Amino acid sequence: SQLAKDFHHKLNDFVNENSEFWWKGDGIGNHGDDSQRGTLLLLDRSEDPSMPLLHAFTYQAMINDLLDVQDDVLRFINDSGANQRCLLSESDNFWLELRHRHMADVLKSLKRYTDEFQENDPRAGMKDEKGEVSVEGLINAVQALPEYGELKEKHLNHLNISAQCMHKLESLSLLKCANVEQTMVTGGVNSDAKELSSSALTLELMNLVKDPAVGIEETTRLLGLYVITQRGIQESDRRRIMAAANPPLPLEVQNAIINLSYLGVKINSESRKQSKTAEDKQNIAEAKKIARSCEFSYSRYQPALSRMLQDMRTNRLSAESFRYVIEPPPSARSFGSYNDSSSLRKDAGSSTTPLSVRSHGMSGMSSTARGLNGKLSRFGTNPDSLHKNRKKKGARVIIFIAGGVTHAELQAMYEIVKDSDKEIVIGSTHLLRPSQYIFDLKHLDRESYSKYDQDVSELNAKISKIHAQIDATISGVEYIENDNDKPVDFVDVHLEENTDKEISDKKKKATCGCLP
Repeated sequence: SQLAKDFHHKLNDFVNENSEFWWKGDGIGNHGDDSQRGTLLLLDRSEDPSMPLLHAFTYQAMINDLLDVQDDVLRFINDSGANQRCLLSESDNFWLELRHRHMADVLKSLKRYTDEFQENDPRAGMKDEKGEVSVEGLINAVQALPEYGELKEKHLNHLNISAQCMHKLESLSLLKCANVEQTMVTGGVNSDAKELSSSALTLELMNLVKDPAVGIEETTRLLGLYVITQRGIQESDRRRIMAAANPPLPLEVQNAIINLSYLGVKINSESRKQSKTAEDKQNIAEAKKIARSCEFSYSRYQPALSRMLQDMRTNRLSAESFRYVIEPPPSARSFGSYNDSSSLRKDAGSSTTPLSVRSHGMSGMSSTARGLNGKLSRFGTNPDSLHKNRKKKGARVIIFIAGGVTHAELQAMYEIVKDSDKEIVIGSTHLLRPSQYIFDLKHLDRESYSKYDQDVSELNAKISKIHAQIDATISGVEYIENDNDKPVDFVDVHLEENTDKEISDKKKKATCGCLP
């Protein structure tokens, strides 16, 4: 990409000006060996414009999408109706345990923790009138327990937070939205592993946006995903969907959809039927397999970032789409092994037993969370600590995304990194929430583009005037400026007669006189 080339040139300039700057080793025995040279993968939001529009159902992603979070401080109204603030930080072991988990798992885990609390004081039931366990019942149960200080407070916070998320989930019909979203981004494959026609998908979308509970932002996200995944929208379909939207979409929201074109998205389509490429067919076949086997049907889509890393690992990353700006390091030909069931490798003196949050993060609580006399002394273990001390081998892979990275992408990266023996670092210009993405699209700097176009237009007009005056100078004709034109500083070009030499000299003088 141009971004990679620009960075390459900047880095070359920096290296040329700083002769001491070069790979000198990692401090533990590798001294500048070229095999340790890392790979920098530069991406921008156009690589996966769909991801910021999708609803994600992991805990951290849901909180940042649906609730009021600023600088890691969450503001919410607790079950008593009071305003409350909660810091989502590394010091909160509940947060570390739960943040990358699917909300369904979070609710199960919170119930399990409440059960463990209640073992010491089995008061206050958790079931509602129907005999079912609800989030509100869990909150009541914890409030009725003896004081556990900070531990109880954090537990209660996360019960309240999860209750807020579930309320949003239901009130905004987000599961219905997610069902259609996942169908669109997986090539029209629904949760039953059936491929829908384009017309059937359009009808599903129209029926969904008629629901007033869906709201403007969700409708915008759905329509944006439709345009992206269907490679444009027919004018007739656009009118039908806009007419069905309840409430109607404001003009600025429609502009957000149009501005997707700046990310390389095709906005208009001549036909609803699109010919499928071999890659499309392969992706659809894979989507059907995933739909049949995935645990959470609303989280079937795999971010493009994950697929890129997997392709790097297996040396299948398209050399045409991702060209190295310099000769790649040897490490690029051997990205590294993942410690999954299909690729287990043990080295002398090291253990590569696969670790996962599901199997190691929460189940360890019952054996580690109890202290003296069976009291809860701490909240289990931090899953990050289970693998952060694992020795990483080989060259580092650095990924930078211009235009923002989503929490869902970070979660997907977390799953890859924790099971990899490579050190993988991800960075971006900023963390990107769906609402911010839509805001950015609505206000994508069209004024700058217009100003740029205006500046170019004015510059071209000035150049035309310069050429006209030069031509007048050569021909010995008086140049008369149009009254509607802005005056431009030129040399005096009024001439009577000219010889060939005089014409040449005057031309040089006129040209030089136009330079700033």
